[in-house]
Amino acid sequence: MAYEHLRLEREAPINPRHPRRFGGSFKPDDPRAYGVVLGQRLQAAKARIADPAQADIGGFDERKLLKIRLHAGDKSVPPFDAIPGVEIVSQEDESVVLAFATDEGLSEFERRLTALARDGVVTRKELLFAVEDFDHWTPEERKGNALRDHGFPAAATFTLDIELWPQERQDKRQAMVRAFVAWQQELSIEKLDEIQQGDSGDGRDTATACGGRHFRPNQMYKIHTPGGAEHYPPKGRCWVTIESEYQRLLAEGRMWFGSDGRGVPRKKTYLNEQEGRMSWTWWPNDEVGNTQESKKEIISLFGPENVFDTPKPERLVHRILHIATNPGDLVLDSFAGSGTTGAVAHKMGRRWIMVELGEHCHTHVIPRMKKVIDGEDGGGVTEAVEWKGGGGFRYYKLAPSLIVNDRWGNPVINPDYNAAQLAEALAKLEGFSYAPSELQWWQHGHSSERDFIYVTTQNLSAEQLQALSDEVGSDQSLLVCCAAFHGVSAAAAAERWPNLTLKKIPKMVLARCEWGHDDYSLNVANLPMAQPEEAQHAPRPAPGGRGKKAAAMPDLFGDDGEAT
Repeated sequence: MAYEHLRLEREAPINPRHPRRFGGSFKPDDPRAYGVVLGQRLQAAKARIADPAQADIGGFDERKLLKIRLHAGDKSVPPFDAIPGVEIVSQEDESVVLAFATDEGLSEFERRLTALARDGVVTRKELLFAVEDFDHWTPEERKGNALRDHGFPAAATFTLDIELWPQERQDKRQAMVRAFVAWQQELSIEKLDEIQQGDSGDGRDTATACGGRHFRPNQMYKIHTPGGAEHYPPKGRCWVTIESEYQRLLAEGRMWFGSDGRGVPRKKTYLNEQEGRMSWTWWPNDEVGNTQESKKEIISLFGPENVFDTPKPERLVHRILHIATNPGDLVLDSFAGSGTTGAVAHKMGRRWIMVELGEHCHTHVIPRMKKVIDGEDGGGVTEAVEWKGGGGFRYYKLAPSLIVNDRWGNPVINPDYNAAQLAEALAKLEGFSYAPSELQWWQHGHSSERDFIYVTTQNLSAEQLQALSDEVGSDQSLLVCCAAFHGVSAAAAAERWPNLTLKKIPKMVLARCEWGHDDYSLNVANLPMAQPEEAQHAPRPAPGGRGKKAAAMPDLFGDDGEAT
């Protein structure tokens, strides 16, 4: 045997300052018709079947219990006892507990109450209260509560249906309903805007009152309307334009005097002259798409076997970017997913950066962006923005942390970096252009024509630093990034070799960025820009230099722009 258990609800306290008022009648297609909501709930209730092991309810086998709260003193109560298959278990004050012996009885009750609601007879308190969570009741509790005219246990959990009852707090569904109402109002306003108030043929227009709140003598004059009426500014006010400006607007057909030509003058403003309006809170799916549309877009790009789980429709992203950005702006999507944001931004003439840690960058993002650039993506907003293809992008893979801890916890250079990678990384970090010289082994990059950088993992001695300074010369400067130096203090080195600037690699890197993070949460706020002026440091070659070998070192970002 199966027991039909329905939903249990109660009335929330009514806020006297913000009462929820509804009219006494509704049109058949009005979504606020409570009977429609009730019918949907009853249909869902009939589809649920409880655990057969918990279905024994004694004398109420196979019956469906339903509790109705009625408006006090209301006479328009449905004739429950006249419905076949319905039995009034109890009735006390405003509550009635009904038992439905058959599905036909429940369906007939649904039909009658729905019809009453649509006819505007049922008040908002003549609504359904039903029992929920019968599964944890014992058969004795079920039978006893029904016979004691309660219909549900004293410790039952109550839930609120905000479509039916007012409440004090603001929740998401109330905000959504208000947004929907505002959207309907906008539609009504838009319909009014479509009415042509003039016959200039310049498209839709609106009219603005010409009265100003201040008083100026040169804005006080009499206006003759085309219909023969005369108008002066209202008492204590003036026209918003001087008379010569008014005459110009009149000659251009920019003044409106009502349908009879005798009204107070109003200035016409055409829609193509307005800068825009605030975006609505309610975005219908016929304007911004839905999940079905987005999945179709993905299938058209990658086929049905490679569908992304949670794609966004291009029209939705287009609406967001249209509101928040301008052509040429940089759009950052830190969770690229299927690449929708980058694709739409590219089509709209925005620059973009997408970040993705998963394999989506290879399975979805890169193939999608190639199709956008090649003009092979004809879906989404392609037609709306008149995209024909073009542009390009670079693809980078994040390198590992430059500095890691050794087994004793001391920061050391990551052994995954070879000499070339280390030199390029430090050059970028210090604001130098990485450009190994084929002639000078100590030139790994430059910030100007006379300022260079040299990177080595050696522990340089004072003698090596002296030789490096001599080779650099007094007319050039060199930043030396080394593992360590000995035989001279930092202060003495700065005084002894003014063309050299010495930095120890672990310390200089640790002060610039985070390291040892798998998520690569780099602190880029302190990364330096290229030096605008020539620096004041210059170095000198260390014995045993690497000569032209430095020029053959591999690019940190590879030939195709991908880090290795």
